[in-house]
Amino acid sequence: MKLLSLAALILPAYVSAQGYGGPAPATPTTSSAAPISLPSNVHQIMLGEGDQFTFTPNTITAKSGDIIAFTVSTQSTANHGVVQSNPDAPCTELSGGYDSGLWAPGDTFAITINDTKPLSFFCPQTSPAVHCEGGMVLIINPASPSDITSLIAAAKTVTNEATATSPQSTGSDVVATSVPSALSSSSSGGSNTSGAIKGSVATTAGFLTAVFGFFFTMA
Repeated sequence: MKLLSLAALILPAYVSAQGYGGPAPATPTTSSAAPISLPSNVHQIMLGEGDQFTFTPNTITAKSGDIIAFTVSTQSTANHGVVQSNPDAPCTELSGGYDSGLWAPGDTFAITINDTKPLSFFCPQTSPAVHCEGGMVLIINPASPSDITSLIAAAKTVTNEATATSPQSTGSDVVATSVPSALSSSSSGGSNTSGAIKGSVATTAGFLTAVFGFFFTMA
């Protein structure tokens, strides 16, 4: 019985260790990753860096025709994505807006923007936590430097309202494009809406089975 009690203590700790990141900072973010030499019209944004619910950087200035490349950090324990949002509802998909779907850590995908007006986005991941409500939002070409702080604050007040439908390759002044060659080596080349989650579940299930088997044998 003591062994079973020990198992009861170990299992919650293990499950907790499978954490899926934390809330985003309430301010603009900058990447700590080693810089990659990119053409001037290409901007790289990391998703989930430091296993946090954040885009890094979470605000950029880009010209019409520029490419925005999104890379899901290998530090992340969750899949992430990018969905164009309604400026007045930071965790709600813009009607007809761009939707990348979910991508696994290590994946890179890209969009081309066709205007210089402000464009806002959020991460559509909702399991086991709603990333947008943790402040995982982004603004391209903000009208004011303080806009991202306001958008993060607004997202954190949302409760169970993050919405996204299905992947859309085009949106309002946004279209999916090929990953720039300088970054293509880091891309696995395809959208993955469930693989990483399934892998995590399978790993956890295998661990739990092994632990219970060990303790019941010892009992």
